[in-house]
Amino acid sequence: MEEIIVWTALGVALLALFASLLIPFASRTWPRDAAKDISTPQGAQPSAAGELDFLLHSLEALRSLANALVAPLTLRKVPKAVLAGIVDAFRPERAVVLVRRPPALSDPERGRQLILAEVWPHDNELQAGTVFDFVEEELFGGNGSRIAYPESDELRGRSRSRASGLASLGCEILVPMMNGEECLGVIGLTRPEGLPAHGEVALETIVEVGALALHQASEIDQIRSVADVDWLTGILNKGAIESRLEALLARATKRNETLALFLFDIDHFKHYNDAHGHLAGDELLRLLARSVKEHTRRDDFFGRFGGDEFLLIFPGRNLETAISGATNVLHVVRELGFPFGESQPLGRITVSGGVACFSAGRCSSSEILSRADEARYQAKHAGRDQIVAAAAPMDAALKLSSA
Repeated sequence: MEEIIVWTALGVALLALFASLLIPFASRTWPRDAAKDISTPQGAQPSAAGELDFLLHSLEALRSLANALVAPLTLRKVPKAVLAGIVDAFRPERAVVLVRRPPALSDPERGRQLILAEVWPHDNELQAGTVFDFVEEELFGGNGSRIAYPESDELRGRSRSRASGLASLGCEILVPMMNGEECLGVIGLTRPEGLPAHGEVALETIVEVGALALHQASEIDQIRSVADVDWLTGILNKGAIESRLEALLARATKRNETLALFLFDIDHFKHYNDAHGHLAGDELLRLLARSVKEHTRRDDFFGRFGGDEFLLIFPGRNLETAISGATNVLHVVRELGFPFGESQPLGRITVSGGVACFSAGRCSSSEILSRADEARYQAKHAGRDQIVAAAAPMDAALKLSSA
């Protein structure tokens, strides 16, 4: 589906590009020996030959861009592909791709900011991830064109050290990536090697394809995100967390890295549901998931495994550091004052779980989950509110102190 969308858009873009470049090109008055004159330019023919060469080069750049934007289409992939197409077609001295930050209720200013996603060539003064403020009036040229040619010395780069916002990029050409009336990002160029009379059309066409790809990638990411999220707790659902585990195990095997996981559940959760009702139980699950999520590392993956069971994946951790992370979860749950916690058999809300680690060799997701699950049951039988670490598959499980 993603490929169909991009290739359909490419077909429309190619027709527009052909019409805009070939019609003026074909309307010239050609002498009978035009072919010879193009191969050995004289008079008006060098311009025609140059435009034809530019047309063919632009079409090739557009084809390469389309190939790069399919299978699979992701937000991270689009800026790099667009930058490569721009550089290939126009050979600028500098080119940048900026992506608009999505607005947030907690930070409305985000929607008026751009993040530098890609820069060519590498520039120590322009680091990917830099945030720029912008106003859309900067991005529109005259005569209906959406290509801006900044006039000020500051925008042209002669005062980059004193400039702010998009001015600090020092770009001679700014082109917004538009989806309807919404600006999704900006392409900036400095000193392109050549921009013929109809070169603006080629530039706008490449940018339009990039903008469409950026929009579609954003839509697809949102769909994937919704499909991956557990409706009750807002964390990854079982299918999504299992998928992450499969991918992380494959990566750890290939790179000979470590990986660990912590499978845990709420102690006496049935007692809590029976005493206070399922609505209270749902609220407990939401609060616990949010609290644990707030105390996980950025690289960790946390999901609901089913019912009151949760799975926390620790990429790159060995058994010792995974136990430390799991112990942190125990302390977070113990110290948070959950509603009706004092009515639980242990006098508070607690969790019990098993830690399993993958190191060298091969191990399936079902194997490592089975070992963690067995260790979790040992923690339950040992009195709850504790962790049990599953050692190597042939070794006995190691019980940890509940302190």
